[in-house]
Amino acid sequence: GYANSLSNIAQAYRRSGKFDDAIRAARESIENNRSIGDRAGECMHLESLGSIYLDAGRFGDSLKAHQDSLRIAREIGDEPVIAANLGNIGSVYSAQGRYADAEVYYQQALEKRRAIGDKDGILRSLVDLGSLQTVEGADDKALQSYLEGMKLAREIDDVDGLVALSLNLSEMYIDQGHYRAAGVSLEEATKLIGTSEDQVNLVLADKFSADLTGALGRVQEAETRIGHAGATPGALNH
Repeated sequence: GYANSLSNIAQAYRRSGKFDDAIRAARESIENNRSIGDRAGECMHLESLGSIYLDAGRFGDSLKAHQDSLRIAREIGDEPVIAANLGNIGSVYSAQGRYADAEVYYQQALEKRRAIGDKDGILRSLVDLGSLQTVEGADDKALQSYLEGMKLAREIDDVDGLVALSLNLSEMYIDQGHYRAAGVSLEEATKLIGTSEDQVNLVLADKFSADLTGALGRVQEAETRIGHAGATPGALNH
């Protein structure tokens, strides 16, 4: 229908970075839904509007759109959209640096998706949670989220999910100084990206590869300095 066409136009504008145009088209699609009493359509397009606002950095507007969509989804019993909005609200809070609030909503989204058996959604929630836990410095929790996500991504053959998780693991391992593990994860991500020609993730993989090379170079330089200083054998084994 007309509202769906407008929503598709809004997403096209969003992908090209024309957020003002995207917002106008999305709002018009919502008004069309309201005029014909299509609550499911209104709910869906409010969620889309919230995501556009988030990309545009308008966090307050994004939060309100997702909260409105969540309210309608609960009223009409649309469980997948309830879960999506819980996760989206978590992403808004994460973008604002409100990490504790973000984790609450990410966990709620994960629980809802587990309850309805939405494996694609569960994977998305695990990626979101792992990324947030890494930022918070909760590396043990992040590792648990990432490894569960990797297992699920392989089970449902989600290449994009595997790439995202492998890259996230690489970044975390580099920060921890676990360079061998970082290299293994980065190699897996690079192979998978090669089959999909995903330019954004190719750039990320190149960046992490440079980070890893730089870190290994600093380690080698430090070891050389210690050797030149006449370190006692076994002095590093403490």
